[in-house]
This record gives sequence, C-alpha cells and structure tokens, in this order.
Amino acid sequence: MDFFLKTLHFSAKNVYLSIMKEEQQYNSELIFTRYLQEVLDHFAACFGIRIAFYDTSGRELKVGMRQGICDYCRLVREILGLLDLCVECDKVETIRAETERHLVSYHCHAGMREMIKPVYLDKLLIGYIMIGQFRDRKKPESSVRSKWRKKFGNDAELCAAYERAPFFNPAKIAHITGIFEVLVDSTVDKHAYQLAEAEPMFRLKNYLLRNIHRNVSMSEAAAHLKWSTSSLTHKVKKLTGKSFKQLQIDMKLSLAEKIISEQNKTVAEVADAVGFSDPCYFSRLYRKYRGRVPSSLKKPGS
Repeated sequence: MDFFLKTLHFSAKNVYLSIMKEEQQYNSELIFTRYLQEVLDHFAACFGIRIAFYDTSGRELKVGMRQGICDYCRLVREILGLLDLCVECDKVETIRAETERHLVSYHCHAGMREMIKPVYLDKLLIGYIMIGQFRDRKKPESSVRSKWRKKFGNDAELCAAYERAPFFNPAKIAHITGIFEVLVDSTVDKHAYQLAEAEPMFRLKNYLLRNIHRNVSMSEAAAHLKWSTSSLTHKVKKLTGKSFKQLQIDMKLSLAEKIISEQNKTVAEVADAVGFSDPCYFSRLYRKYRGRVPSSLKKPGS
C-alpha cells in the first residue's frame, strides 16, 4: 500500500519507506478530526481488513486499528524482495483512481484484493483511502508460489500465511465495497478534513513534496497548477514571505532534517532523497540556510 515510491531515486526508497511509517509526518497541510480515525478503526475492527488514509504524495497518515501489513504481504515484500512490484502495482492503480475520480478495485501482483478511493474537498484532491490485503481466492498467485519454491523448495509457509488473510466471497465483497464507499464519502460530509493553510499553498506544497527528489522549476510548477509564473511568485511571497526557490529549498532541508535526526542514514543518502546528487553541495547549502552542518543533527552513536 505504498504509493509513488518509484518516483524516488532507488537509494532514497528505503529512506522514504521508513519515514512513511511515522505517525507524525513532515509538513502535513491536512488537519483531521477524530471522526476519520473512528471510521477507519470501526471498519478495520469489523472486517479485519487494513484501511489507511494517504496524502497525495503517498504518505500514510492514518491507519485503522494501527494494523500492519498481513503476514503474506510481509513475506512477499521482505523475503522474496518483491516490494518494487507492490509499489508499481499500487502506483498504477492510484493513478487510475485519480484519473477516473472514483473507487478502483483490483488484484495486486501477488493475488491480494485491494481497493483505492480518492478523497476530494470540492474539486481538490487531498488524498486516498485504501483497503487491502484480503483475498477472494483459495491459493496465492502461481508466479509468487513459483518464486518461493525456487528459493526454499517448499511453499507451505507462504500458503499458510496467505490463508491467514481475511477471505470473502464475491457477494460479501460487494457489500464491503458499498460500505467502504459510503464511509469514505461520509468523512467528507462530516468535515473530517481541513486544510491547515490557504488552498493555493496546499496545492503548491503538495506538488513540491511529491517531487521532493528533484528540483522543480517555477515554470513547471506554475504550469501544473495552471497559474502564470507571475501569479505563482506573488502568491508564494504573499503567503509565505519567501521566494519560490527559498520555499522549495526550505521544504527539502526540513525533510532532510527529519530524516537525519530520526533515521540512521548517511548525509549522502539524505541528500539524494531530497534531490541533491552532490552531498557536498547539499552540506554547503544546509550550512548557508541553517548555520550548521547537517551531520550535527545525528544522534550520538548513530
């Protein structure tokens, strides 16, 4: 259930995966009421299905009952090393949900059933609610079983993990789908989401965060948001007191600070994660804006 990680450099992927597990996320422009968490918790408790809210950059912000991934998916991702296929599958289906503007239901590459529904405030996409890792088949995907047998000779452990995942027949899945759609819509109707700041900045910062791994030009950002470059310059200055370049650098450095202080990653890995191929340049820039070297953020002994 991880979105968009394919857009990051390979060396940054594991960094971003670990960040996404944090409950308090960097620079979240969304404010949630208790209603959202209650809805997610009730759904997870009733069906045993993992349900989570993701923002538009793919950060997991809320999870029903704090439920982790199922044993089968953990084996597929961690033991077989097929995380990239999981990521790609979710990315494709998320884009489809955004394009079609409604719920999409699909089987992942490993044979698990999943659903994604985009969440809009008026016409503004603010994120997605996803349910997944349940099954409507008796056996795991044959290609996954084949890979497991090739590695271990016997796929009993894999099949046992698969069978522990919730199973529903087509009629029950139709009802689950209906309940899921109604609950997602109710979170909007009940005003479970609020923007922490003006909509223009929400849209801009979301776009920059989704592309944090590279440098976005002003003309590109303006075109994406359907603004003129002069309008972009004016809005950024008025709402943040910064130039577009300063805003983008500040977002990169703030995320880098979070990674360095909370994760056991090198400065080079962190620089790459936020769009700097040259760690020396990143360190000089950090010192210029923050008055110290990035390595000073590391915890003693890390």
